[in-house]
Amino acid sequence: MVYLHKKYLLFLKWNIRVFLLLLVFVCMSFTPPGGEAEARHKALFIYSFIKYINWPNADSYDTFTIGILGKTDITAELKKICETKAIEGKTINVIALSEPEMVNECQVVFITRPQSFLLDVVLDVIEKRGTLVITEAKGMLKSGSAINLIKDGSKEGFEVSTAVLKKQGLVLPQNLLVLAVNVEVGPKF
Repeated sequence: MVYLHKKYLLFLKWNIRVFLLLLVFVCMSFTPPGGEAEARHKALFIYSFIKYINWPNADSYDTFTIGILGKTDITAELKKICETKAIEGKTINVIALSEPEMVNECQVVFITRPQSFLLDVVLDVIEKRGTLVITEAKGMLKSGSAINLIKDGSKEGFEVSTAVLKKQGLVLPQNLLVLAVNVEVGPKF
């Protein structure tokens, strides 16, 4: 009886988290475009992904590093969000990357729209290291990004490639996958 009660509480706790995350996504999708608000929303998306992804190599690093390739307001917003947070018990370090070769020490790489042409270089550097690559330009999912932030009018959303996540040894919970505008599955690469 106690075992069932614990399972129910765990189930309830998980569903509350998913509901709150869904609420954040819905609220963010109906805000006006541009500027600081858009940067904050994208930073919240990125943090939400890294918070709920299963990180199999978490024991192999001391800090959790998010690298931002390209100049963007998202860097400052993500630093604000992550300054008091932790992933898998590790402090989060948000760094600006000036070169794609600097992604070696990152668990997450966010590639800004103007730097999208560097995706292939980033993918060559990280290979199968368990690195999450997030982009924000049209067509990047088909080019090898795991998660692509998209915008349709004033609505913000995301698309996911489960094949790329699998290649990197990462798992995005089903509860987040159902929130994606597009989920690409099947063999890739």
